[in-house]
Amino acid sequence: MLDDNVTPRWALFWAHGMPQTGHPRGWTIAHVWNATKDPAAYTNLANLCLMPECLGSLSDKDGPLCRFLEYHAWSVYRWRPGISPVPEKPAGYDEIRWTYFEPYSDPTGFIRERMMALGNQRVLVLCELMGIDPA
Repeated sequence: MLDDNVTPRWALFWAHGMPQTGHPRGWTIAHVWNATKDPAAYTNLANLCLMPECLGSLSDKDGPLCRFLEYHAWSVYRWRPGISPVPEKPAGYDEIRWTYFEPYSDPTGFIRERMMALGNQRVLVLCELMGIDPA
């Protein structure tokens, strides 16, 4: 499950009280840091962003948006994968307007409710990883 974007998509939406499981039309969810296979980065909200689909390829691998996203994750959330150096502020960063999801009062409860409502194989694996009783 560290190889797809399903669980990160669930994490991003459910942590903000949004029940959807599907991919939003016209949007893409990207990992900020190229920390593939790092369990600490996989669903970390500071490592996820929702962006218009047309910009998605610009955030892949070492695309032109990568340094902006990495610096943003560091400057706002003080998070980066442990092996990555502290990013430098890229030229033009201050001209970008960032938009955030509204905070949700009980993200943990909402995530548990969604997982129990789905009850699929992925949820069972996630429950085991998270130490949650699926019953």
